[in-house]
Amino acid sequence: MADKSIRLRLKAACYFFGGQKAVAHAAGVDNSNFGKWLTSGTKLSDEKVDLILGVMGLPNLKPDTSAVHMWYVKSPPGNGISSLDFAGAASLYFPNGGKIAKASWVEPGLKTLKRMALLRQPKSVYALTDGHCRVILRLATPMALQKGQVKPPLSWRDGKEETSILNISDIQEQWISGTPTFAEFDAVWEDRAAPLSREDLMMVIRSEGITYQEAVRRILENHKA
Repeated sequence: MADKSIRLRLKAACYFFGGQKAVAHAAGVDNSNFGKWLTSGTKLSDEKVDLILGVMGLPNLKPDTSAVHMWYVKSPPGNGISSLDFAGAASLYFPNGGKIAKASWVEPGLKTLKRMALLRQPKSVYALTDGHCRVILRLATPMALQKGQVKPPLSWRDGKEETSILNISDIQEQWISGTPTFAEFDAVWEDRAAPLSREDLMMVIRSEGITYQEAVRRILENHKA
């Protein structure tokens, strides 16, 4: 059902769901047998393979387009996020190519308003789609995809990383820890308006004569309203 190339990509994709052991547990499959199948093709029943693929959102090795996929990489491979075959794993979901964009705060050294005020940085957030399959990728702080990890069949939405920015803030809960609807995902994906920069936020704060903490409080109140 799955040749060696596909199994290796599935092994990498397990990191999107908490790792191989987490996938095996969710599918009700013995982790040792699952691992042997991934690495050497040792016999695993079609029924068990189907359960695993279902957990990974790949029924019949086809991407499920009925819901927004939620990926969260909390613990990367032993050598760090750069050693994850991200493009290879993602190719299972975007075999004909897909686009990717990132949240504005996913940039080394860039501090968001909330981090300056509350000393907390949100997860790195990316969105991927080919117009059919939709994915939100979250990486635990302080990880971010590295140069060279976004490569065919993936490419940056607006041609390069620096301009492929999602117009979201780090208080939009459905993007930080929830699950956006199709409409919410598509609205953000199609929105090319530039998000507020750190400099923009600081200028507003200075003009209002308020503290960072007060600015965050007001933003949170408006967001709940």
